[in-house]
Amino acid sequence: MKPFPWKCESCGHREVYSETLGEYTTSMDHDGRPYEVRVTNLDVVRCRGCGFVALPNPALRRLSDRLREVVGLMRPEEIRTRRERLGLTQKEMAHYLQVAEGTLSRWETGAQIQQRCMDKLLLGFFEVEEFRRLLGVPSQHGAQVIPPITGMTAESQTELKKANVIAWTYVKSMPSFAKNSSEPGQMALSPPPDMRLVG
Repeated sequence: MKPFPWKCESCGHREVYSETLGEYTTSMDHDGRPYEVRVTNLDVVRCRGCGFVALPNPALRRLSDRLREVVGLMRPEEIRTRRERLGLTQKEMAHYLQVAEGTLSRWETGAQIQQRCMDKLLLGFFEVEEFRRLLGVPSQHGAQVIPPITGMTAESQTELKKANVIAWTYVKSMPSFAKNSSEPGQMALSPPPDMRLVG
């Protein structure tokens, strides 16, 4: 990091110094709703000339963490730890949840905050064994290779359809369910292509 003072991007004067704010309050949007987020002892950079405040990456991470607390979402490290306790790789878990592996990775690193409906899906996946079984998670899955859907038997495909319907119904029933996502990088949910159950 270059030494202070820095040049202010607002007024152009070299009057920017590091400063710790006793309290910082802002409004942050998530999943189409605004939330008031308040943190204490936040390290920022401020221009002593015009008062312009900029938030470095550590400050932005603290605000994101606080937003998760306010909304009631699982923390990145919690998602990663609970996945690992199940013995699942990111690729395997993303396969069962039918989300992109990169999306799950960003949830675990904190680079992206999951929607409320997806957080409910994660919570159900981690806490309800029957839910995992219906999604196809085997009881012993250490190094097991997950077969592609195209290679499944007719019976397995029928069970997978049932699991999709149950998972879809579970997410759809949540109060925070949103059919279309307005957040960049988020996957919009849609019903499974075949809602008809065979047999």
